[in-house]
Amino acid sequence: LKALEKEGINCQYTAGLSLGEYSALVCGGVLDLSDTFKVARERGLYMQQAVPVGTGGMAAILGLEVEEVFKAIEIAEKFGLVEIANYNSPGQIVISGEKAGVEAACEEAIKLGAKKAVILSVSSPFHSSLLISAGEKLGELLTTVNIEEPKKNIVSNVDVKIVKSKYEIIPKLVKQVSHSVLWQQSVEFMMNEGVNTFVELGPGKSLTGFVKRIGKKLNKDIRSINISDVGSFNNALVLLKGAS
Repeated sequence: LKALEKEGINCQYTAGLSLGEYSALVCGGVLDLSDTFKVARERGLYMQQAVPVGTGGMAAILGLEVEEVFKAIEIAEKFGLVEIANYNSPGQIVISGEKAGVEAACEEAIKLGAKKAVILSVSSPFHSSLLISAGEKLGELLTTVNIEEPKKNIVSNVDVKIVKSKYEIIPKLVKQVSHSVLWQQSVEFMMNEGVNTFVELGPGKSLTGFVKRIGKKLNKDIRSINISDVGSFNNALVLLKGAS
């Protein structure tokens, strides 16, 4: 990020998926890096402590419309709590909850036409109401951290709104632990605000792919770029300077 800014490339909007939202808050000038590392570590511990090992689970549902995923969840709830954790992109939704409920929802999703239902290897049922207690602990920790006013347009995971004040940060981060991550909706919001170039910083290209699929759904002419090493940084620099 600093290297991009040094080259005169500055973002107008910033957002991150789940834990990535903390990177967005650093980018937006709300949190400093050392505090972010501390909070991220404790957040992970709180989530692991909230649910006994082996009792929770998550799964990715591929190739099924949201309405059909809700149908699968409704049928599966008699086996255990299950909720939507992430709206990643068109055709990819992640569910979370009690292990039996998640497994039952996967079976129902396949019956309803899903291409795949993949059980994820996770340490806790992230972004489900089973983690409310973890969110409460996180809220207490965040009161000890210095939080600054946003210096960029930060789009929140939990309500797809731009963070207007530093006083919104703690409630939003607390809620994010036990509620759905509205990633697809956040990207759609930014696209509708006129954003046409998206840069994913860090290893992997998952978000780059999500953004491309969301743009295709909205029939938007967008550019989605990943920067994960020196080579991809240099390539991105050429593209970004050409777009500016």
